Amino acid sequence: MKTNWIGLGLVILLIITQPISAFAHSGRTDSSGGHNCSQKSIDKGLCTGYHNHNSGNSGSSSSSSNSSSSSSSNSSSNSSSGSSTSSQSSNTSNSSTGSSSNTSSSSQSEKPAPKPEPKIDEKQVEADEHTSIAKSLVKEEKYVEALKEIEKVYDLNKDTSAIDSFVATTVSSIYSNAENALKDKEYDEAKKEANKILEYDRTSEKIVTETEELISKIETEEKYEEAIERAENKLDEKAFREVFESLEEAAEVKESDKTEQIREETIQKLEKDAKELYNNAKLKQAKTQYNLLFEVNKKDVYQDLITEIEGEERLVDTYGLDVPDKQGDSISLYEHLQIEDNETPYQEKVVDKLESLVGNAKDNVIFIFEKSITELFNGGEKDAA
Repeated sequence: MKTNWIGLGLVILLIITQPISAFAHSGRTDSSGGHNCSQKSIDKGLCTGYHNHNSGNSGSSSSSSNSSSSSSSNSSSNSSSGSSTSSQSSNTSNSSTGSSSNTSSSSQSEKPAPKPEPKIDEKQVEADEHTSIAKSLVKEEKYVEALKEIEKVYDLNKDTSAIDSFVATTVSSIYSNAENALKDKEYDEAKKEANKILEYDRTSEKIVTETEELISKIETEEKYEEAIERAENKLDEKAFREVFESLEEAAEVKESDKTEQIREETIQKLEKDAKELYNNAKLKQAKTQYNLLFEVNKKDVYQDLITEIEGEERLVDTYGLDVPDKQGDSISLYEHLQIEDNETPYQEKVVDKLESLVGNAKDNVIFIFEKSITELFNGGEKDAA
């Protein structure tokens, strides 16, 4: 009998110390401890359909526990029940911790993936650098250097639509420089700037045509100004024939008020110079100046003066006379005879005898040039007359 009690005690002790398995779950379960898997859990790969979390151990434990309670005392039953409850609480806590961990992990995995960094276009970066340098050079008015720098962008085979307008603006600035130099009569500088445009390969045909026309205009203006400048210098030197030649060259290039103005000024100075020469008895020089005046101006008065000078030259050459200075208050008989308005009895008498007197010796005619008419009227050289 004693042996039976010992055996029964061992069985009870074994049942009490046997652990009770329980599976916790964050979601709701049915009476069997299982449930259908949610779509979210399926998407995460946690389950595939209906599943049981305690594999039926809960029911078995409960049955064993009830059986033990019936066979043992109340204290043993309470102890077993308490142990089961403690074990379940522990498992539930672990399940909650796992569920929280899974939720945190799930939350992290749901963050959107970072966008990939854009691929850097190295050629475009280089093109932008060259463009920036070119723009800085334009600000410094270094237009040719700017065009050379922008050419590096074309070499990179990138989209050049943006820099085409930059090139056109830069070329236009060079053209303006050429025009301004022309206005300032800096012809070498103007041609230099214009040739920069023609030397640039990307200059449009329209700009090339306009630049060629500008160069032609520069050359015309340069030739005209050179002729005008030469005329003015020769006028200061009283080289009157060269003045008219230079003015003719200028007129062939273009007509202008300045050309006519210098021409009129030259004629006035030439008339004055010819008159001074004649009055100073420099007949040859005076005749040269009057011939030039008649050549450029075709006035009869010049031809009349030329005829008068030629008459005096014949007398001088024939008789070896020195033609007196025509300036002064008292004029010679010859001078008096040249003035048509002078009406005197003496004039008529002398004129009647002049032809015969000229044919005589020098002594018989020299009074005509060397004696003043005042002296003749007062009786001087009456016999000679």
